[in-house]
Amino acid sequence: MSVFTPLSDDQIRDLLRPFGLKLVSARVATEGISNSNYLLRCHDPEGVETGTVLTVFEQQDALALRWYADLLSRLAAADLPVPAPLTCKGIQ
Repeated sequence: MSVFTPLSDDQIRDLLRPFGLKLVSARVATEGISNSNYLLRCHDPEGVETGTVLTVFEQQDALALRWYADLLSRLAAADLPVPAPLTCKGIQ
């Protein structure tokens, strides 16, 4: 599986900045069928290293993505083991 949307480390750093995350390393995830996925190691705002996945949805419209993100947020809030989207003020 190839990446559909290649991102540089600088582009990933720019994407992470509003969330208070600082990139340590990034590598392409080869799993998946229709999205670009990056496995990231980051420092959170307290400086703790953590792992996260950056997914670039290639074929979904904004309405479908909003529904999907809302569903994942609700499931995560119910303590189900799902990938919860990151949120921050000012970003929809």
